[in-house]
Amino acid sequence: MEIYVFDKNLNFIDTIDKFTSLQWIRKYHESGKFELHCPVTDHNIKTLLRDNIIWIQGSDEVGKIEYRNLSVDNQGQENIKINGRFMTSILDRRIMYSTEQRNNKEVELIMRSVVDRNCINTTIERKLPIELGQLKGFQEKINYQKSYGNLLEEISILSETSDIGFFIRTDLENLKHYFETYKGKDRTINQDINSPVVFSREYDNLYEQDYTDSGYDLRTTALVAGEGEGSARQTTEVNDSYSGLDRYELYVDARDIQQTVDDVTMSGTEYINLLKQRGLEKLSEYKDIQTFEGKIISNNYIYKEDYDLGDIVTIMDKKWNVIVNSRITEVSEIYENGKIEIVPTLGDKIPTILDKLKRM
Repeated sequence: MEIYVFDKNLNFIDTIDKFTSLQWIRKYHESGKFELHCPVTDHNIKTLLRDNIIWIQGSDEVGKIEYRNLSVDNQGQENIKINGRFMTSILDRRIMYSTEQRNNKEVELIMRSVVDRNCINTTIERKLPIELGQLKGFQEKINYQKSYGNLLEEISILSETSDIGFFIRTDLENLKHYFETYKGKDRTINQDINSPVVFSREYDNLYEQDYTDSGYDLRTTALVAGEGEGSARQTTEVNDSYSGLDRYELYVDARDIQQTVDDVTMSGTEYINLLKQRGLEKLSEYKDIQTFEGKIISNNYIYKEDYDLGDIVTIMDKKWNVIVNSRITEVSEIYENGKIEIVPTLGDKIPTILDKLKRM
């Protein structure tokens, strides 16, 4: 396999055919990333420069080189380590300059609007080299108001709460980048529309599996406080049906959501709906975690044909008494020694320390 290298304007530079390892990690709710290890050669040093772009055949996405490390071990072996994120990560370079407000609006349209207003139809200094891709017509709706948030983080939140995936697709033939949304297919054993996909040790298509069932961070019910002070502060509860030991409460400070924006005052019901949506967004960060990770043996299903990132599949293990219908939220493609290994992650990821700091 060859790795194709381009400059930041997608002009072809050269290929890399000598490398020891490549991890190409696709993600459903955020930007993907990659890590490349290769020997130190004059060609590799000159080609794998920061801000250059790499691409592998079969991928709709390209990766931007953000980090280089050259090292030599105790045996004199020199190595180059390259890290970066997919082109979707350029959304991380923008914030939302103005207030985005939508009542009962399709999530897909909100995603496209915030990208358009902050990356495309904006001042010349803020423009990014992307266009809006095809409108898919997804019907999931929310109430939304946000100002000055990091653009990539906001779109990731919208993705998490709606289960709509997103990415920047790169057309290398026409030298263009497109922001697009997509949804995985339901391939569980509980439906009969799509061919079901079941991963299991018993079916000899999964090994080195890792299952985590965690309620450490679980919160079920949110009290959301909006504008106002003291007893005049507007509040609402989200998911108030939980009680007793099944109720895990969360306080959400949403004073940034204003009832009057640009001299237009929304109704009390519209404002409460916005507060409720903020509560749902925050609760999505404190889920009951079920995550299944395993290495796939491709003797039953073909990657990107029978299943793909974003699809909902069934995981079974009779010995562990586990049957999980879960979305493939991440896929690691690992290229080493002329072989490819596919490692899917199903379900919600376990929050890292960085994730917890971002909540704060």
